[in-house]
Amino acid sequence: MNLEQAILTLQSVLHKERPSSFSSSWIYIHAPKVYSFIWRKVRTELGDVDWDLVTSKLEKPFQKLWHPQRVRKKDPYRDSHEVRIALGEYWNKRYVFFHAPTQVEWRQRDWISTILSRLSQRGNLSAQEELLELLHFMVEQWMERRPNVYRWKGYPDDLEHTLKQCIRCYRYTGSFAIYLLITLMKAGRGLPYVPCSSLDAMILDSDLRRIDSVIQDPETGEIRLADYNKYLESTVT
Repeated sequence: MNLEQAILTLQSVLHKERPSSFSSSWIYIHAPKVYSFIWRKVRTELGDVDWDLVTSKLEKPFQKLWHPQRVRKKDPYRDSHEVRIALGEYWNKRYVFFHAPTQVEWRQRDWISTILSRLSQRGNLSAQEELLELLHFMVEQWMERRPNVYRWKGYPDDLEHTLKQCIRCYRYTGSFAIYLLITLMKAGRGLPYVPCSSLDAMILDSDLRRIDSVIQDPETGEIRLADYNKYLESTVT
């Protein structure tokens, strides 16, 4: 048996049994040969059973039914070496949080997020800090491009809390980036809009910065910001 055969067998059993949820114990009972193969052959860089790899290859509806058994959380600790080992070949792929133009980079970003979130859930503060730093780079880009995420710009403490909550609650191997984006969009609806005073801030959802709208009145010599609507209209030619 190989991984592809194990996944096909597991999906066949899931289609037949139609459980409301399933876990590693459920697989052990209903598909013992699949469980035995996964236990022996499907391991992470740290030697743990890689259930994330297994569930990521299932059909989307089944991914949502996955309920991993609760891992006994250690007392909070720091171990950057463990982070390096766990990421393996993905250690040098962290740039995808700055720029992910293709599906390949998107998938790499999700795997890095998954690996670091699992370590964080086990108590590794180094993994949490590493992931938070990477997520901030990604969310900053969303703020500049997505009006429904922009509101978070005025709430850095709330954003930090929400990011930590997403890391703590991430359960199955769907796209971590999409999971986070939807969370920010929904939670951000209730945030009052806070104008940003920085001249580097973008004007509404355009490609223009506030500093681009600084003008000097030819009659009075007064330096001020142009009216956004008028300024935007005047630039659309």
